Amino acid sequence: MYPVLFDFSIGGSGIYIYSYIFFSVLSVALILIFTFISFRRNGLNRPVSLAGTLVILTFTLIGARLIGVLYKYPFFIEGIDKLISVKYGDFSLFGGLIFAVLGGFIFARIVRKNVLKIADELVFPLGGALILWRIGCFLNGCCLGKETDIWWGVCFDETAGIIVHPTQVYEAGAVIIILSVLLALGRRIKKPGIFSLVFFISFASAYLIVSIFRAHSTYGVILSIILSIVLIGEILLIGVSETRKYKGIK
Repeated sequence: MYPVLFDFSIGGSGIYIYSYIFFSVLSVALILIFTFISFRRNGLNRPVSLAGTLVILTFTLIGARLIGVLYKYPFFIEGIDKLISVKYGDFSLFGGLIFAVLGGFIFARIVRKNVLKIADELVFPLGGALILWRIGCFLNGCCLGKETDIWWGVCFDETAGIIVHPTQVYEAGAVIIILSVLLALGRRIKKPGIFSLVFFISFASAYLIVSIFRAHSTYGVILSIILSIVLIGEILLIGVSETRKYKGIK
């Protein structure tokens, strides 16, 4: 598609802004800004809010890189230089999300803030960030789908003229649908944590369904199933833990 979003020259040197990097950085920046705002809104001072935001960023990067390596482990075992080089490795959006949730939970527990309330506040910013990330994937031509003959199939440079499922669009579309449903429900959901619970479980389920159409190996499909179960389990455990906490049950 459009792996290079912008290009220009400075002093005779070509500067290239790549679609994937631009939208992934933009998505991470978006959620970090709203995370900081949410921490401030919940009574944390600026230094502590900034520290919490950086904790989540660190967890996100570690998770995105770690799961990215797991998805392409045969490639990375060719040499340690490829493992430590950003150029040769993809970052996994789903892996970053799983670790970001873990980091946010740990930090909120440390500062004794309501994890469920903060999670609910971040649903729409997170949804927007996920959509932006997948836009970057689509323009870059990564996260490719399986070959198909459907009329809405797309052709990327990497597919050598073969029409494939636009799985990036499927996932972004699923997020839009989920957010639309939550927006429609709006004030009907009053109990803290339900809003974010519905979002995360719905997104994990959508991710698993979309993985069926992605050009994964059997290993990749199994890993996607495991990751979906991990995210759902993580969210349920956090929900139960926080609900028990605020009911005064040890």
